[in-house]
Amino acid sequence: RHQERHQAPASPPPPPPDTGDHMALLSNWAGANVELKDHKGGKGDRHNQWNTDGLPDAARRIVENDRDSASWRQKLQKMEEVLCGGDAGYADMDALGYSAIYLFWVGVGAVACAEDGSHYRPNHHAGSAERIYQHIEAVEAHATGSGGRHAEEVRALVRRLHPRLPAFTAEFTQSVPLTRVRDIAHGKGDRDGKCREVRAEIKHTIQNKLHRCAGPEDLVATEKMLAKLTAPGTDYPPEFVEEFRIFHRELKDFFNASTVTDRIEKLLREGDAPQSLRDAAKSFADAKARCDGIREPEGPALLAAVEEALARLSEARRAIDRELTEGGLRGANADQRQQWRLAEIGLEDYAFVLLSRGINALGAEADPPRSEMSAAEQRAALLFLAAAADAVAVSAGGGGGEFAGVAHEASELAVSGPGGMPPGGEEGALRSRAVAERARRAAEDAKNKAEAKAEQARLEAEHVAAEARRVAAERAREAEEARKAAEEEARAKEEARAKAAADASSAPPPPPTLAEREVAARRTAAAAAKKAKASPPGILKPTSEAAEGPAPVRAVTSAGVAVGTKVPAAPSASDAYASLMADDAGEVAEDVAPATIADGSLPLDVDDSLPFYLLDAHEDINSPGKVFLFGRVPVDASVANGETVSACAVVHNMQRCVFVVPRPEAFADPENEISDLEDAAALAARAADAAKDDEALAAAAKKAKGALLRCLQGRAAEVKGEVRDVLLARGIENFSMKPVKRSYCFERGDIPRGAQYVLKVKYPALAAPLPSDLRGAHFVCALGTQTGMLEHLMVKSRVMGPSWLALKGANRVASASQASWCKLEVNVAGAHKAVRAPRGDAPSRDPPLLTVAALNLKTVVNHRANVNEIASASVVYVRDVRADSATPTATLRDVNKVRHFSCVRRLDGVSMPPGWDQMVRNENDTNPAARRTKSVVLSSQTSERGLLSFLLARLQQLDADVIVGHNIAGFDLDVLLHRLQANKVPHWSRVGRLKRTRFPNLNGGGGGGGGGGEGGGG
Repeated sequence: RHQERHQAPASPPPPPPDTGDHMALLSNWAGANVELKDHKGGKGDRHNQWNTDGLPDAARRIVENDRDSASWRQKLQKMEEVLCGGDAGYADMDALGYSAIYLFWVGVGAVACAEDGSHYRPNHHAGSAERIYQHIEAVEAHATGSGGRHAEEVRALVRRLHPRLPAFTAEFTQSVPLTRVRDIAHGKGDRDGKCREVRAEIKHTIQNKLHRCAGPEDLVATEKMLAKLTAPGTDYPPEFVEEFRIFHRELKDFFNASTVTDRIEKLLREGDAPQSLRDAAKSFADAKARCDGIREPEGPALLAAVEEALARLSEARRAIDRELTEGGLRGANADQRQQWRLAEIGLEDYAFVLLSRGINALGAEADPPRSEMSAAEQRAALLFLAAAADAVAVSAGGGGGEFAGVAHEASELAVSGPGGMPPGGEEGALRSRAVAERARRAAEDAKNKAEAKAEQARLEAEHVAAEARRVAAERAREAEEARKAAEEEARAKEEARAKAAADASSAPPPPPTLAEREVAARRTAAAAAKKAKASPPGILKPTSEAAEGPAPVRAVTSAGVAVGTKVPAAPSASDAYASLMADDAGEVAEDVAPATIADGSLPLDVDDSLPFYLLDAHEDINSPGKVFLFGRVPVDASVANGETVSACAVVHNMQRCVFVVPRPEAFADPENEISDLEDAAALAARAADAAKDDEALAAAAKKAKGALLRCLQGRAAEVKGEVRDVLLARGIENFSMKPVKRSYCFERGDIPRGAQYVLKVKYPALAAPLPSDLRGAHFVCALGTQTGMLEHLMVKSRVMGPSWLALKGANRVASASQASWCKLEVNVAGAHKAVRAPRGDAPSRDPPLLTVAALNLKTVVNHRANVNEIASASVVYVRDVRADSATPTATLRDVNKVRHFSCVRRLDGVSMPPGWDQMVRNENDTNPAARRTKSVVLSSQTSERGLLSFLLARLQQLDADVIVGHNIAGFDLDVLLHRLQANKVPHWSRVGRLKRTRFPNLNGGGGGGGGGGEGGGG
């Protein structure tokens, strides 16, 4: 480019554009073609591919998050999880680096964004950006405090992230930002109505999309529309075009795509910065304007102007950095800090533009090169070199000492000769050559260091890739082993079935089961007692056993058990296991998977409600406005006590309910106006209830109630106005307010006891809760601000614990879209109104029978890593356990109900005993429990990861409602989660009901000193 400029000096180039266009401009848009089309909402299509094979953890999380996030808002929220998930000030270098690259790709369209089917204004994007900015700012400050190379690397990565975030200044965080486009679509600037068609196009292609699901593509669409409005031959009104230009600038401000000049001018015009900073920024703006005013492509005048602009640029950068880290901007609002930091980064980028112009002005790349310089030209060149070295020193931070020396030496040499010129003669030439050589060596050293860092990074990346390939190969080997084991297990099952069929055809009838023997014994005892009762007292009938003595007389209790007959006690766990292992246990059914419901159907009652037995409920902080209910649903609603399946009901659209207590004067009633209206409304309501078919009385009751409500609304006008302002200031647009009568009976002295009128405020739970200490000029306090949605649902729906519920308007969720691991999942959109107790005419149902599993882990301590590792896992599970009473003895003795399995893995560096694999096969072939249940009771794995995968697969197949164990909450569960996390086992959350991607906060069970020691978890 430089050669072309010097070959065509007759047409001087225009001043170079400012840099700072970091986001999606038409010039660097890399995504799909953005069309000006009507956006109907709904979900858009993406054509990305997501492959996480061999990726480091941070990159893998980003790819998985992108797969689950369609819109720009969702991607920003997921990046907030990646970047802000650690402690404040903690620098995850991988997360910072990969996030900067990812957000750049998103910004230029290389990673596509699409609508996600929801409606969120741009203030939600700004909120995520503000939280990310504050976190990475704290990360940079913490790293700077520690100093060293790490601080330089963190600073470089954070500076790459800042321009990728949207702005969160006041105009973008308000509840309805970017309203100018709405005014344009409604006719602002179009006095004569000539732009009706293009206004409608703006409304449907830009305004609706921007206010529903903003993304970088909207900036590209806006630029296309601006090009259309300003194309040659168009006659749109200038006022209309100017309004759209202003909107375009505002949108660039939101995407942080403004030029450095525009940003600084806006900060000087609107910001409240220290005077020293304003002076430095103003000096740069003036110097830049003088430089841009010179049209010559080279010469001393241009070189002097470039040198001055470059020097003022470095001063402005130092002033901004000083004020942000030590001065007045350190305590400023985050949005102001962000804009000044972006201005400083934009200045750094613009320094390269000035350096390019300075090189052109020198004629350094002229052909043939220049061999002589005048004293004035030499002075200008030295001053330019000093300014350039100083600019590099500012960017290098602590590593720019040599460049600072070059700047000092060059600036002194430029004015050290007679008349403020460089020294002449051979001495001057030698000194000039020496400082130039010093600058060249500094640049080459910096280049070599950068190349060395790049080479080191390349080697580290290759190492990571090799490790990833090794891990992938290991996983593939484990998968192949698991496949072979599954085939072996299937073959063993088939052989066992064939053998059982052959034995059944030739063997005598099987002995009675334990339950059948118990029933037969009771019947025999009852018959003997009845026979004894029919004989005269004291007279014994002769029997064939007379030689052995008379048979005792037996009486029968009301329970049907003969007195003198031993009543079986409730079996212990060892009894149940012994009966399971007994060779004479009789025929046992194969352990089949739990029942399922045909895809697409729901077992509804006659009132179209879904019967749902509640066992547990959960409120997830990452899913505001939702409550997860877990329990069981009948397979067939027409069968009173039939089979059931595990189910999850996701209750959507929950609303916060806040009671604002007004000051006493709001509803003061000295003239009994409210009391009279209450009496009239109550009297009319009783009359209407007494005559249910009288429409006139019903209308009168409605009218009386309306008169009371209008009076109360008028009394509460000031309170409502103040609360409305509070809600709007917090970005809450959708809300309702109504005076209601409630009673207060707690300890606060500023709230009257007993019944009183308060203002009931409801708004979506997606919005943040109001502060607990909220008060105002017209109200005393707000109650219920911190009430969780789970508590709210339980109270409003009057749920007293595990019980049958009726869910109205339930919609089945496809298996691939489920948020839980349950066999059935439904969405319930009606909040608490859709969760009710069954109607009086609903079928009477007993609590469903549950599956309970007892988990036992055996751990060993890895002394090198000082962590507990799992060596074996055993599960004993019981089906058909009652939830409301003791489980029958017959169930606990029934081998069709009580079963078990175990898994053992090889310890690292330790071989299994000789013949171990054959012993495992023999155990699964000859063990009575394995033979009768036709399932694997003992599995051998080569690694801890294989053991955990086997355990999760069996638990998911088992679909247990309850998992119990000795100290399971204090040790076993924590160890299990630690090891799932350490081994990166996919779908680790199968141990519970809810699908999760982030591990919960873990305790100390993963450490080698955790409770249980080497035998912990038993």
